[in-house]
Amino acid sequence: MLLLALDSAEAACSAALWDSARPEPAALLGHRRLAGARSQADRLIELIDDLMSAARLDYHALDVIAVDHGPGSFTGVRSAVAAARGLALAAGLPVLAVTSLETLAAAVPDGPAGTLVAALDARRGEVYVQIFDRALQPQSAPAAMAPEQLVRSLGAGPLRLVGSGAPRIRAALSAEQPAVLEEASLDARWVARRAARRLAAGAIPQPGSTLRPLYLRPPDARPQKPMLAPLQAVEA
Repeated sequence: MLLLALDSAEAACSAALWDSARPEPAALLGHRRLAGARSQADRLIELIDDLMSAARLDYHALDVIAVDHGPGSFTGVRSAVAAARGLALAAGLPVLAVTSLETLAAAVPDGPAGTLVAALDARRGEVYVQIFDRALQPQSAPAAMAPEQLVRSLGAGPLRLVGSGAPRIRAALSAEQPAVLEEASLDARWVARRAARRLAAGAIPQPGSTLRPLYLRPPDARPQKPMLAPLQAVEA
C-alpha cells in the first residue's frame, strides 16, 4: 500500500512517501521537510508536488493519504488537514487521520520496558499529552492538561518522555522518578510509519470529507470585545 503522509502541526512542514509492502527503512520512498516555514499551506503543497515529481508518481497511484490532524499549532494543523482533504477529494483517495501524539510515539526507537509519554508544549501552562505502553498501544486519550496534573496520574515505573512538552513534564517529576528524554520531533515519516502499522492492524481509512482537525482546546486568539458600547440614538 502506497501512502502519502503529511505533517505541519508545529513549526516545520513535511511530506513523505511510504510503501508499506517494503520492510523499514526501505519503506520510505521519499521525504521533504521545511523548517520554520511561513505560509505553511502554500509551502506544504510545494513540498508534496516536489516529492511526487521526484518519485515520478501520479496522485492516482496512491492508495491512501495519512495526515497529522493535531493537536498542535492551529494554523499548521489547519494547513495539513486542508491539503489532505483537497488531495483526497481531487484524486478520490481515502484518508487516515493520525494524531500528533501517535506520531511522536512512532518516532521513538524500540527501547527498554517503560511507559512512553508523548507531549507537545501547548503553552498557557499546559501540555498536549497521551500515554502509550511499550507496544505503542494508547493507555489514555489525547488531552490538554498541566504537567503537574499529569504527573499525579503517572505510575512509579520508568518513563520515556518525547516531544516539545517533555522537558516541562520532566521538571514536574520528583528527582527520584526515573525518566529519559527521547530525541524526536514531529515529521511526516513518523506519520507514515504510524499509519502503516495501524492499517496493517485493520484500521479503515475514511473519505476525505470526514477529516477534521483535532484541537483539544479553543484557540488562543479570540475576537476582541469592543472597548466602547455602541452609541444610542437620542431623541430630540
